[in-house]
Amino acid sequence: MGCELAQKPMTMQYLPNRTPRDPGLLWPALWRLALAGATFVIVYSGCNLLTHMRGNVPTLMFEWEKSIPFVRELVVPYWSLDAFFCGAFFLCGSKTELNLLTKRLMTVTILSGLFFLLFPLKLGLPRPEPSGWTAPFFHALYFNDLPYNLAPSLHISLRSLVWVFYGAHLTGHVRTVVKVWFILIGLSTLLVWQHHLIDVAGGFVMGWVVAALIPDPRQMGTRNPSKKYAVRYGVGAVVCGALGFAWIGFVWPAVACGIMALAYGTGLSRLLGKENGTLSPSAEWCLLPILLVRGWVQKKWLKRKPGWCEVTPGVCFGRRVTGKEAVAMVAAAEAGGAALAVLDLTAETNAPRAFRGRAFYVNLPLLDLVPLKTEQIAAAVEYIRGQRAEGRRVFVHCQLGLQRSALIMAHWLVASGEAVDLEMAVKRVRELKPDVVI
Repeated sequence: MGCELAQKPMTMQYLPNRTPRDPGLLWPALWRLALAGATFVIVYSGCNLLTHMRGNVPTLMFEWEKSIPFVRELVVPYWSLDAFFCGAFFLCGSKTELNLLTKRLMTVTILSGLFFLLFPLKLGLPRPEPSGWTAPFFHALYFNDLPYNLAPSLHISLRSLVWVFYGAHLTGHVRTVVKVWFILIGLSTLLVWQHHLIDVAGGFVMGWVVAALIPDPRQMGTRNPSKKYAVRYGVGAVVCGALGFAWIGFVWPAVACGIMALAYGTGLSRLLGKENGTLSPSAEWCLLPILLVRGWVQKKWLKRKPGWCEVTPGVCFGRRVTGKEAVAMVAAAEAGGAALAVLDLTAETNAPRAFRGRAFYVNLPLLDLVPLKTEQIAAAVEYIRGQRAEGRRVFVHCQLGLQRSALIMAHWLVASGEAVDLEMAVKRVRELKPDVVI
């Protein structure tokens, strides 16, 4: 708590939708697309042919999956991933972003190809022959694909990785529509009978693995390890994994706890998969059991508490606010003739749409319940100072508004001259929120 601020704070960066686009990206995008596309065609087609020649390929599916309805119209979203795959390269706003996209797509293709060869599986459902306007789509699908290359679902992992780039650049209703379409792409893997549930689950895990192996260099990663919480989540993973032998549903929380244990053990907040203010689809699905519990706790215990409180004129702190509260905060700032700047200290939650689209939003992802480092506090204080100098209102928040954001506010009070020392600053913060933990 009583640490001196670093001389050189970490650098914060706005979302891509507020960052100028670099010039001259057409040819770099074209040749990277050609490279990633060729890798996909060679690996995917090669694995299909090699598996086809093996014979006696097993099937892995639940009996109830035979009752999944066949929705022929969803073949359109299924095929549309090809267009989104290509379009992502031209959406990127810098060579750094292009390199990140290319590395991730090539890596997920190659790693998935290894699984296709080492653990070959065959589709356990018949291939329907629909008539009408969808027939050409299925004829093209069956001509270019064989009933192999199932787990992990490359369709799911590619969809998850590609969405990260669309989600970062799109805003407003356009982003919402595209997100719904990506959900349909995910559903189509099961509803046009191209994959089984185990394939889809594997695709989400593979997407998370690749993003963890190849982090975004533009994102502000933090490293705050905690042996205590690593052990707690590790025990949870082992217990749920053991229960998974009795009921396979426990495997999901086992994976979620395993990821949390790895994040706390290494201290790497980026392992939770938050990029550009939101969790990636892969991270969101892998961590869903934990996210649901945390969301329930916040809703149950904090719904009657105010979302934020003002510490100094124009500077507030608090919990993660709801979508409606975020809209109200942005509108209130704009009504007062100022823009809203948001410093999100969470690594485990999505930022409200209003913050990502209408505020000057940055994310300093910090693991919950872990002490902050000197340079992290310095970066947060410098961000507040810079935004206030620009005349913007500032909102600093963590998940519950009780620890991470409260500590930053205490240091801000000292840095701004509102408190003579940290002890007085902490007292001021506790007067505003008696239940803070500093």
